[in-house]
Amino acid sequence: MFRKLFFILLSLSFIFTNILWAEVLQEEELKAVFVYNFLKFIEWPQEIEDQKNQIILCIIGKTNLSEYLLSLEGQKIHEKTLIVKPKKDFLNLQKCHALFIGKLSKNRFKNLLSRTTNEPILTISDLPNFIYKGGIIELYEEDKKIRFKINLRSAHEAKLKISSRLLRLAKEVIK
Repeated sequence: MFRKLFFILLSLSFIFTNILWAEVLQEEELKAVFVYNFLKFIEWPQEIEDQKNQIILCIIGKTNLSEYLLSLEGQKIHEKTLIVKPKKDFLNLQKCHALFIGKLSKNRFKNLLSRTTNEPILTISDLPNFIYKGGIIELYEEDKKIRFKINLRSAHEAKLKISSRLLRLAKEVIK
């Protein structure tokens, strides 16, 4: 009973947050809120979880979300502090728990995805068809609402566990 109630409340919070915030926030701000909330429903491998008491969100590529993602710095996620790091290159990507990917050249994009495949890094983007190219979570707009899709196969390859609660809220899940 408690689990059912929790799921209903979680679903309603996503729906009402989307509706209420959409009138107040710009699309980019709302997407940043989604990214923050995604991090709450991901479980990294134990050796990653045991590292410092922080979650590192890296940003790479050109995106209008940068300033909004940077504003999340210092927020708490399961008693861990969120650190946000803009990156210009692909060095030390393994230190990132999550990676928001903006626009990159086709070659750099392919190179980046090949470097993150099988690494415990949650890849997130609002680029079209991101999950079909190997990314894990894709944000997009539909009917003036922010939606998301999940590539569960890519998440498993990255050894990440995505909460069933989040999976149920996704508009599409690739298994």
